[in-house]
Amino acid sequence: MTVYNVCLTFDINYSGYAKVLIESISRNLTSGHEVDILVLTGCEVLLELNGSDFNAYPNISLSFIDVSSELGCFRQAGRFPPQVYARLLMHKYINTNVLYLDVDIIVNCCLSEIFLYHHSLLGLSACLEEGVYLRNIIRCNFKTHPPYFNAGVLLCDLSNNIAKEKFDLAITLAQKNDYLLADQDALNFAFDGNFDVLPQTFNDTTILFSKNSAIIHFAHIKPTRQLVWLDSFNRYSNYLDDLNLSFSLRKYSLLEISKKICFVILSKTMVKWYRFLASYRSY
Repeated sequence: MTVYNVCLTFDINYSGYAKVLIESISRNLTSGHEVDILVLTGCEVLLELNGSDFNAYPNISLSFIDVSSELGCFRQAGRFPPQVYARLLMHKYINTNVLYLDVDIIVNCCLSEIFLYHHSLLGLSACLEEGVYLRNIIRCNFKTHPPYFNAGVLLCDLSNNIAKEKFDLAITLAQKNDYLLADQDALNFAFDGNFDVLPQTFNDTTILFSKNSAIIHFAHIKPTRQLVWLDSFNRYSNYLDDLNLSFSLRKYSLLEISKKICFVILSKTMVKWYRFLASYRSY
């Protein structure tokens, strides 16, 4: 039996999302694989429940750790509460290979597939953040920026001293700066482009093209029943129905949806262009 470590960080407001994520992990684990999920949270309600309101699975174990005292060292950054910084604390509680996942995600593969990519001496593997590349290209400053990753899916070797130092640096940077993207910016500035790039299928935020993606991340358009005609949102709705879950889903105006769909299409196109240029320059 092979056991994989997964770290989540959320509060009671996102427990519905977490239940869908955990269900998707369990369904797709193949025989001989199990997952240990560690939840780092500063939420008193979640800590008191200690997972009692989550479904029990034969191939998943779930435990909660109180990090409220450490989160007290962080302040609200724009729309981001201190809880979002909990992922920066992973190396204090985990000393092995771990997969960090945002909870607005569904997994369509056995997690063993992504752990096969863990070979980096840098201690971090992640997917490119497509939206940031689009922003940098629009601002005509993409040439001066190192590779930038999306922090929703992080494959980390937390026994690696380099990675530990970078996470410590990210904590320091996050406490001193009000970054636009909070913890994600802090991690990227700390690692400064020194990470292994995972195939985008392990963190697909472009929901129009996610049918065959291993991990779908609803980063730009949150789960909603308004878009059930798209495969990714239809899958999410099916999970909600199967689990008999009811929680507040995002409702978008037609203009919002149009803008976001245009954004994800342009973002995906720009990242493909960036990768083409990077491979061209390497020759």
